[in-house]
Amino acid sequence: MLFDIARERKRREFDPALKLIRAALAKIDGARPEVAVDRLKTLESMFSTLSSLANKALQSDQTARTLVGFLESQ
Repeated sequence: MLFDIARERKRREFDPALKLIRAALAKIDGARPEVAVDRLKTLESMFSTLSSLANKALQSDQTARTLVGFLESQ
């Protein structure tokens, strides 16, 4: 059940944030400060990486339990 909650929270909270970051990057024109663009690109990269990791970790309850067990042993 914990992993079901994690999957649902990712879908409702994390995925929309990543979608908004990508939409903001797609709308950028040359008038934006380069610092802001760089930060958005960094956020997009970080969110994309975390999303991929979460998708792999939460693909099944067994995979999630294995990952949790591995992390506990470290």
